[in-house]
Amino acid sequence: MIEILKGTGSIKFESNMIHIPQTVERDIMLTCSEYIKQEYESSDNGEFTGGFVEGYDIFAAGVVIICLSGKLGPTFAGVSTINKCTSLLTTIGERFAGLKVFRRVLWALSDAVSSNPNPDQIIHELPPMIPDNIQELIAETVG
Repeated sequence: MIEILKGTGSIKFESNMIHIPQTVERDIMLTCSEYIKQEYESSDNGEFTGGFVEGYDIFAAGVVIICLSGKLGPTFAGVSTINKCTSLLTTIGERFAGLKVFRRVLWALSDAVSSNPNPDQIIHELPPMIPDNIQELIAETVG
């Protein structure tokens, strides 16, 4: 989904196409929000396995939600969703210590997007474990 999102800025959409870039972004954001909600409900029910891959997926979904919230408006990206996301990452971080940094990056990114004048340095020096496509999306968002 991140590759599709990155492409919406550079693709010219013809009038005969079904979706415009804003519709694609809205769909991606809603899908990411729903994914985090489902994983969080699984956690509440004691059914969350929280593997390494899920950690990356949850992190990527959180990044997308934060980055698009500025474009689509705050009604889509509530603090509640980011709280759920970081809660899940905390659970996963207990099993995979290397993923603990994802929480810090999400909170710093959230602060930077919400016009915090002093974003955390971690946003400008992203850890190498964060995939390049996610790093590019973050860089585009915080400029």
